[in-house]
Amino acid sequence: MRGDDLRGGLQVNPLDCCHGKGRYDDHLLTKALRGPRGEDGPSNVLGEVSDPVVSRVGAVVIRTTPQTILLISLVDDFFEDGVSSQHMGDIHRNRCKNHPMSIKIHFDMETQDPDDVMTLAILATHPRVDLVSLTLTPGGSDQVGLVKHVLERVGHPRARIMQVGGDPQRGKASVSAFHEKWLGKWESKTPTYIAQDVLDSAARAGATLLTGAPLKNLERIPPFKRWVAQGGFAGDSVVPLEYRIPKFAGKETCATFNFGGAPKIAEAMLESPEIGKKLLVSKNVCHGVTWDRSFHQQVKALSKITPGMALVLHGMNLYLSKNPEGKKLHDPLAMVVAIEPDVCEFRDVEVYRQRGEWGSRLKEGSDVAITVALKDRKRFFEVLTDSDYSGPI
Repeated sequence: MRGDDLRGGLQVNPLDCCHGKGRYDDHLLTKALRGPRGEDGPSNVLGEVSDPVVSRVGAVVIRTTPQTILLISLVDDFFEDGVSSQHMGDIHRNRCKNHPMSIKIHFDMETQDPDDVMTLAILATHPRVDLVSLTLTPGGSDQVGLVKHVLERVGHPRARIMQVGGDPQRGKASVSAFHEKWLGKWESKTPTYIAQDVLDSAARAGATLLTGAPLKNLERIPPFKRWVAQGGFAGDSVVPLEYRIPKFAGKETCATFNFGGAPKIAEAMLESPEIGKKLLVSKNVCHGVTWDRSFHQQVKALSKITPGMALVLHGMNLYLSKNPEGKKLHDPLAMVVAIEPDVCEFRDVEVYRQRGEWGSRLKEGSDVAITVALKDRKRFFEVLTDSDYSGPI
């Protein structure tokens, strides 16, 4: 393969992106991710030669001169010399086979809080995840354009054909201003799939349903075998004393955004026999997990990261510059629970709504379980970042 056979990419010097042992300049790598595109979008073709300096930071490259490389696509594997040209999709599937558990996930999301799109970016390139489809709340063309833009930026193998369900009649803007500061401009795209049809298809495919938004797309409940929801609240009667967060001490109920945005649908889903196991990642546990400056430095220190995580790092650089206290990781924690539930401790419960707030009562043998603690922070970090981390958390 010759360099002039490839579409897209950015010529960069590896030493301009790498600072020592696996360190990198995330601004330059983000610039590379945002580099020129061919008329058919970013290339998914990978070069035959891998430069070990750049491979440490997760770049697959093809050498064009001794000093210069063409950065084709960021991925988090080291490819030996002599690997024949492959499509990104084949590589993603092969990497999934190396893990003891790779799962199909459908993600139902919104685009006001940045952590939904951050979760999307991580999901799209996580080696233990096959992201089969997406649905959006409320489902407008600005949202569809945004998620397609993100999928292309991170090199998802099905970026162009991914089923993204929305509402073709939705005209109102539904994306927060932060996303444009983070991701630049993108073209709006009219939804070509109805959200309910996409959900039905994902359920038939055996996907896990991961929800990070108000449940407005789920008025007709598809038969998912497993549902992982960011939502709900576990109060003092459910959470052991050693796990309680001072902010929620003494509370039995609390307002939660996702369940509160469509309460009748949430109640119907929690009671539905159509859904198998229901795992709720509660508000109180999410508020104990923060991407702050310390967490940011730990991610940056990793020797290799996925392209989705590289994009998130850039976003969190911007976020932390305005919000030094950090970002609560609601949907990213739910994503990790979908991949490896044992990072959290659960209790079987029945969920109830009272005066607009949500609570839970212990109920042995219930098909609903709610988190009471993140019991393994180190493992959470490792699963989130697809790494073997040896430092402090």
